[in-house]
Amino acid sequence: MCLWVGREKDALLVAIDGDFDLAAAQALRRMTAETLARERVRKIVFDFSRVRFLDSSGLGAILGRQREMAERGGEVVLIHVGEPARGILRMAGFGQLLRIEEEGGN
Repeated sequence: MCLWVGREKDALLVAIDGDFDLAAAQALRRMTAETLARERVRKIVFDFSRVRFLDSSGLGAILGRQREMAERGGEVVLIHVGEPARGILRMAGFGQLLRIEEEGGN
């Protein structure tokens, strides 16, 4: 698992390379908590282009960030989401909570 977090204007960009599992979810929580505590962020963008596997820990991490951003008046966006992650996210009801863009960012 490799996690990359960067900034672009008021957006926090998060890319996960590999499995979005417990280890990645814990790293994500730490890194985003630190950034959100010290910087003004209006949007978190998750890049799923390199995610191979998504489990309940990853879903929980996304949901936690979505709640934080909703409290701040912001949003969470998932980009480059391919199968099977797209199916898992929709089955879990995430399509109603946040914006999920299809493979290629459409």
